[in-house]
Amino acid sequence: MMEEACDSSGKVKTDFIVHPDGSITADEITVPAASAPALSVEATKERLVIRELNVRNFKSYAGSRTIGPFDKNFSCIVGPNGSGKSNVIDALLFVFGYRAQKIRSKKVSVLIHKSEKYPDLDSCSVTVNFATIKDEGENFTILPGSKFNVTRTGYKDNSSTYEINGRRAQYKEVTNLLRNYGVDLDFNRFMVLQGEIELISMMKPKGLTDQETGMLEYIEDIIGTSHFINAIQHFHTKLEEANEKRIEKRNQLKIVEKERADAEKPRAKAMEYLRLSNKLALLENSALQAQIAVTMRDEKQLNEDKGVLSEKIDSLSSSLNELQSNKQIKEEELKTISNECEACAKSVEEFKHQFTTLEKQDAACRENIKNNKEKCKKLTKTLETEELKMTNIRKKPEVLQGEICELEGKKIKLETTKAVEEKKLNELMDSVKDEIQEFQEEKDKYEEALVSLKNVLNDKKSELNLAQSELDLLLSNEKKEQENLKSLEMEYEKTVSLIKEEEMKLCKANDRIPELIAEISSAEKELNEKERKEVFLIEELKNKRIQLDEAKSSSNASKTRNTIVKALMEQKKKGKLTGVLGRLGDLGAIDVKYDVAISTACGPLDNIVTDTMNTARECVELLKQENIGYATFIALDQMKKWEPYIKEKIATVGLKGSTRHRVVTLKGELIDLSGTMSGGGGRCFKGRRGTFFRCPEKFFPRRNR
Repeated sequence: MMEEACDSSGKVKTDFIVHPDGSITADEITVPAASAPALSVEATKERLVIRELNVRNFKSYAGSRTIGPFDKNFSCIVGPNGSGKSNVIDALLFVFGYRAQKIRSKKVSVLIHKSEKYPDLDSCSVTVNFATIKDEGENFTILPGSKFNVTRTGYKDNSSTYEINGRRAQYKEVTNLLRNYGVDLDFNRFMVLQGEIELISMMKPKGLTDQETGMLEYIEDIIGTSHFINAIQHFHTKLEEANEKRIEKRNQLKIVEKERADAEKPRAKAMEYLRLSNKLALLENSALQAQIAVTMRDEKQLNEDKGVLSEKIDSLSSSLNELQSNKQIKEEELKTISNECEACAKSVEEFKHQFTTLEKQDAACRENIKNNKEKCKKLTKTLETEELKMTNIRKKPEVLQGEICELEGKKIKLETTKAVEEKKLNELMDSVKDEIQEFQEEKDKYEEALVSLKNVLNDKKSELNLAQSELDLLLSNEKKEQENLKSLEMEYEKTVSLIKEEEMKLCKANDRIPELIAEISSAEKELNEKERKEVFLIEELKNKRIQLDEAKSSSNASKTRNTIVKALMEQKKKGKLTGVLGRLGDLGAIDVKYDVAISTACGPLDNIVTDTMNTARECVELLKQENIGYATFIALDQMKKWEPYIKEKIATVGLKGSTRHRVVTLKGELIDLSGTMSGGGGRCFKGRRGTFFRCPEKFFPRRNR
């Protein structure tokens, strides 16, 4: 079976395991099962008894002797000193395997009977006859087949053998057999030997070493709790470790409390710093939010302006593209015109060349005409001369008629040639003039269109440059604002991350504070609980020890006192010590509430009152003879010197007079003359003074009646 319990965390924790054989395992320590009760059976059940003893040549018994049969309940062996009463117990101890030293002998061979009649025997033996009986009121019935005997034989060579029902057996077999019947051979709880009570009473409370047996070890062996010693030591070690841990935790708690107390002011400063930091962060956040809002508004306005400018730029770009396309067309047209102009120029050059040629020809013609005119003039002059000559010659008509006809033919021919040449010149001049005029007009028209196109192009270029400069300005502003926005966003993100980090630190600190407070509270509670338990356990242990000491002292004192008083009063009844009046405390009576005070303050109440000093001496002699104990006696014939003091009135007790007295409280607290408290506390004495009046008839007959 496994016992389980839950710790404070809710986890199941195994405390101990109970095995089927009754042993317990706890914390890896196995505690053996408790010893079975020895010789404790119910009255209606069977039990083992010793029927009789058969001794042969054992100590004072020469030859074979039978001791018994023993009664089923109680048997006494009586006889004078030296008659062999103790040898009966020694015989039992011999069979139960005790060593010779425990049987008041140095070795086994000493147990063999030796006397003048039997000076040299080889061995001795003791047989214990057992039987299992069933009680039937005053009678009993021996169960069939339950009889058996155990024999031990000792030899001269200090060896010994065991037999069970006449069969040789080992000592272990004998002990196992007796243990099966409930005979406690481990701690010998089945018998009390002579002198053992005195030894037990003189035992130390606890053995100083592991080998030394004290009262504690003896009682533990008797009650069967010695098998708990290892477990107790283990758990005592665990307790010490726990106490050390508790002390360590307590010291740590004190350190933590001190640190916490020392950290209160820094904590308050830190909290104030955090509060101000939070306030500053909030203000900075508000400022940043406002700045972001303004920036976003400006950004929105810039975006709107950017849209307008983009539209303008788009329109300008489209216009520019259109102008560029027109420009390209015009350039192509201009190129074509230029080509045409070049062709025209070439034609003009050619025409110029031709014109020059024609001019040269014209000049030549004009020169010819001039020459011809001059010739004509010359001819006219010549003609006039010739006419004059002709007139002169007409006179010679017949001589000059042929020459005149020839010259007129030449004249007609020259005039015809002149008309033809003039006509050709005029035609040539007319044809060249029209052609040149047409090209010149077309050239002028193209030059005017080119000038207007150049003006438009220059205007568009200036507008484009202006728009481009405005665009560049806007783009630079936008870029600048975007950079500012990015820097603000980065600063904002950095601020937000710092705020989050500080908030996380603050949350962790706040979360840690309740945990630390809870740990401190838990540690304080645990410490207080441990301290209360420690105080309670120390107080309980102290009370138990005091009670044990009181019980021991009271028991010893009561036993001794009662034994002495009983012995003396018996002698008085027999008429031997008629002068014994009794114990001093029994000769008076007080209220019960004063019992502790008077018993604590007045130890002589246990003294024995006698009539004379001789009676006291007789009592002392009697106590010595009977070895009962010792006592203090008060002889009344020696008390007459105190009679004057009895008549004095107590006038200064408790009034701080000239003489100071011992004072005792109702609780038994005894205060000496010096003022120190030497009594009371947890240990109080009771019963030294009677609570009802008992006086001998001899001294107070009327009071008794």
